[in-house]
Amino acid sequence: SFVRESSISSSRLEIGGNGPATATEAAEEKTAPPQDASIQVLISEATRLKSPWVLNLGARNVRGSLGVDCRSWFKDVGKFVGVDLEPGPGVDLVADASSLSRVIRPRSFDIVVSISVFEHLRRPWQVALEINKVLRAGGLVFIHSHQTFPLHDYPGDFFRFSEEAFRE
Repeated sequence: SFVRESSISSSRLEIGGNGPATATEAAEEKTAPPQDASIQVLISEATRLKSPWVLNLGARNVRGSLGVDCRSWFKDVGKFVGVDLEPGPGVDLVADASSLSRVIRPRSFDIVVSISVFEHLRRPWQVALEINKVLRAGGLVFIHSHQTFPLHDYPGDFFRFSEEAFRE
């Protein structure tokens, strides 16, 4: 098992956002391949791995949004785990991303995904260090965050990142 100690539940992963307007649009959005070029690169790289273990940080479906089913991006995964601070839809493991290595064994995951989370972290540099601890050698990390986006407060809104910030 990858978990040292946890509260695990089985539920679907959904990422917060404005979401589609209708149930039909929601179904189409969840099954359609992502259009973002950077996500396409991630998916392409992920297919090169045999049964990868994928960790999604910030997995809870916030405010009932229908969101995007990130699990569907990865085919033939060995394991997919949604992590969040609070239990809820999409959360398999309740844990603080700034101390992942306390609950997840070192070098357990091949891919770590974090979408629209880093701007909400009080210490994103600490989370980056923790990702390195739970990621296997040669693993993939995909972090999507905002450079220009209105302030939004869940659970707090602390940072904005430029492309250069992620390179440093």
